[in-house]
Amino acid sequence: MMLALAPARSLAASGGADATGWSGSGHSAARLLAGGKRGDDLLAGVAVTLDPGYLTYWRIPGDAGVPPTFDASGSDNVASVTAAFPAPRKLDEGGVEAFGYHDSVVFPLHVIARDPSRPVTLALAFSYAVCATQCLPAGARFRLTLPNEVSPDARTIMEQALAAVPRETILGAPGPVAVERVVAGTIDGRPGLTITARASDRSALFVEAPEGWYWQAKAPRAAGDGTVVFAATALDHPNDGALDLAAVHLTLVDPAGAVTVAAGARAAP
Repeated sequence: MMLALAPARSLAASGGADATGWSGSGHSAARLLAGGKRGDDLLAGVAVTLDPGYLTYWRIPGDAGVPPTFDASGSDNVASVTAAFPAPRKLDEGGVEAFGYHDSVVFPLHVIARDPSRPVTLALAFSYAVCATQCLPAGARFRLTLPNEVSPDARTIMEQALAAVPRETILGAPGPVAVERVVAGTIDGRPGLTITARASDRSALFVEAPEGWYWQAKAPRAAGDGTVVFAATALDHPNDGALDLAAVHLTLVDPAGAVTVAAGARAAP
């Protein structure tokens, strides 16, 4: 589910108004890309490229780390900016499990204008961490006027980045990759979830829950009927241990695709 930045590098060479320059920070570099208009949104993206052996994090970093942040205060004619996150991988970071990306990633941004008839200039402060055996803080500040139309290279980069974001769905949805069932209980004396999914044994599951909860999902085991089963255990949780499934989100990543679902969502009819 990673996205190579070869097109972004060719965009850099072309000059033009579709992107800022690269801003280097430690063992990485970042830049802001324009992605053109899609519906009511203007698209943009933050591209990050990493030195070999280094990683950066998803919105939930795993056992350690810091998720990226996007601050658009100071922008002109911007009502809101919403960041999307491509599907992560489970990565080894000096013996601990990190959720994130290596090599390169593009974070899509959905930008809503206050007044669609006026130009939109996005001023973005982007903060992230770059890690190998130890973590380094990184960041950059960008300013870019977002056009309604962009070059074919810029459009291709943005479409690839959007395609890498897990598709929001519901329990039991049709398709080759889906979460079918979620059962809450206990595993090894801790709060646990047993998740049945339509996916391969090469899939990975990521559990997001309210503050105070930290989950670890083991590798899947085949169930023998075209599904796999994940056991997820709460390694840390509030004192009462009460869990509202409606507040838990699951992201399932498989070579065939990626989906995200609310664990308490009603199953598809």
